[in-house]
Amino acid sequence: MVYYRRRDNSIFELIASGSMFAGKTSTLLSRLETFILAGRKVQLFYPVHSQDRYGAKNMVVAHNGARMTGIEVRDAKEILEKLSPATEVVGIDEIQLFSPEIVEVVEELVRSGRIVIGAGLTLLADGRPFGPMPELLARADIITQVYGVCAECGDPAVRSWPTFDKKSDIVLGNDYIALCRRCWYKKIEAERRR
Repeated sequence: MVYYRRRDNSIFELIASGSMFAGKTSTLLSRLETFILAGRKVQLFYPVHSQDRYGAKNMVVAHNGARMTGIEVRDAKEILEKLSPATEVVGIDEIQLFSPEIVEVVEELVRSGRIVIGAGLTLLADGRPFGPMPELLARADIITQVYGVCAECGDPAVRSWPTFDKKSDIVLGNDYIALCRRCWYKKIEAERRR
């Protein structure tokens, strides 16, 4: 992409989707790999426990098997603490799982001249915005929207649906299916009738 050509061009790109299994993490890893091949210093961060589902320590693993070494952090401020001064490009996976302070951390990283690429889910399974995502979307210089495939009909998926009795907004892993809006509404209506 054109905005990546200049070394002194700081920017915030957000790879976003309303559904699980849309390729957010694999797109993020692909972007970061391009910078690594270009000789840029890259660091990848992810929130604590977000990668537990794959059993990989200090790794970010996408559903398609792509993987890259990452740094687990407890909170957004820890990204700044663990950031190497030489880092030019910062990747942040599962950015929606951070508290709202992630917004200011991203701003500080971009202000310092770095490229920041985050990947996150925009919506909870019930259709409400996910954590800091509305603010991150508003501040992103570039938004790359990715889509899953509806598990019911095969159309582009824009929502997630839990395959379990949901008691929490945040459950990681393969416990969701991706749905298009029409199939998601059908599930909502069926749920209301129960």
